[in-house]
Amino acid sequence: MTLKALRQLALPPDPNRGGDLSRCHMYDVNLTDLLATGVGEDNASWAVVPCKDGWDYEFGSLYPTIATEPSIILSYALAWVSGIVSSFMTNLFAFMILRFLVGMCIIPLSEDPYILSLEYIGPRWRTVPIVLWSASYIVFSMVCPWLAYGIRNWTYLSIVTSMPLVMVVVLIKFITYCCYHTNVYNTSFLGTNVYLSYTLGSLVELPGLLLVLFGLDTLGRRWPMIIVTGVAGIVGVVAILFRNGSHVSILVLSLLMRVCLTAEYDTIMQYSAEVYPTVLRGRGLAFLRFAGTLSLYVSPSIVYLSRVNPTYPMLITGLMSLVLSVLSVFLPETKGQPMPQSLQDGESFGAGQRLLDCPCLADRENRQNKAAAVPVASC
Repeated sequence: MTLKALRQLALPPDPNRGGDLSRCHMYDVNLTDLLATGVGEDNASWAVVPCKDGWDYEFGSLYPTIATEPSIILSYALAWVSGIVSSFMTNLFAFMILRFLVGMCIIPLSEDPYILSLEYIGPRWRTVPIVLWSASYIVFSMVCPWLAYGIRNWTYLSIVTSMPLVMVVVLIKFITYCCYHTNVYNTSFLGTNVYLSYTLGSLVELPGLLLVLFGLDTLGRRWPMIIVTGVAGIVGVVAILFRNGSHVSILVLSLLMRVCLTAEYDTIMQYSAEVYPTVLRGRGLAFLRFAGTLSLYVSPSIVYLSRVNPTYPMLITGLMSLVLSVLSVFLPETKGQPMPQSLQDGESFGAGQRLLDCPCLADRENRQNKAAAVPVASC
């Protein structure tokens, strides 16, 4: 039962607050006994007493409060206005402030609508939002360099790239991190002009997205995470053997690693949203974004090592991926599981799972057990 449902079951309405739940009184009932007997709604005949257990402060309630439709619309509108105004700004200090406002709004809002939609969707369809979210990024990544190529003016380019923000405000009524960044910056290995390199580097992310689309609903979350990080790690380590090899061999390894890292990134987004309990989901994903942002400052230094040898960035990325692959073994499997609501749910989540459980094998065993349990008709 969600925290909201528990509050409605435990607290009477307050007529002085327009029918909202009382802040000072509670029903004199035993919630444990009520839940055990299947009672899911309050009863006006229950005795009401002053709160005797104190108050429970919801330190994680900021995200559910701000991640509402009006707040998302307001943030996108602020980012759009700041982006448009900064395009005509000639003062450096004012320009920096406006671009700071754009980044402050865009970074969290690149994920908040996804998280909000995820909480409305049942376990069976949780993979769809992350696929659509990532697909939009891939498409724009392929379009963006050609916008820069065709416009050739940063003022007009800033205006054009700010316009999609206002589209979100208009259309919302009609619509319901280090490894990755290092590989993205390393697209110079493709050996073509910068516009074509960035386009091709984004294009190869589509196979990684397909792995997420079909892998997460078949193998679950943990095993795809272990596999893609493991393959990325092996590719990175093997790349050192080609440090004096041809440009084509390095290109193939780099693109293969890009596919794995794309699947890894999208899997992490889905995985983390399902592992964090509701009261901490917003803060947990904000911390994940913060850690990913820090990697933006580290990645260029790693890519710079390509001046020494073009395989060194891949080697470092591969070693980090191998570490992540080992750590993923100890994560709980979330496929088909209800998302944890409270801190207690989060602490006990996955407690009954074995270390290397695979949902597809469990589904097969369940089907076999059901088939064996079906009585055979006798003649």
